[in-house]
Amino acid sequence: MVTVGNLQQGIGVQQRGGLLEMLTDGRDVRELKDLERQRTQLQGRLDAAATVIAALHHDNAGLREELAGRGAIVALDERRASRAETIGPH
Repeated sequence: MVTVGNLQQGIGVQQRGGLLEMLTDGRDVRELKDLERQRTQLQGRLDAAATVIAALHHDNAGLREELAGRGAIVALDERRASRAETIGPH
């Protein structure tokens, strides 16, 4: 099964191998800093995506639970409002 952790580990191995290659190819420090900046941006995007996926999963689980109990459609606004009160603003 593919997980975020597995993907990050694979990316880390590739990056380290790539950095070693770049150092032996004589690439300059500016290029390495640019690549590190890009990696940091991608890590931020990955973290943001994981946060969104977790929130959607939470909403989905709650909706399924309420639908199973009531058999009716539940507004997400009510659910999110009650969740925001318990965990604070996003």
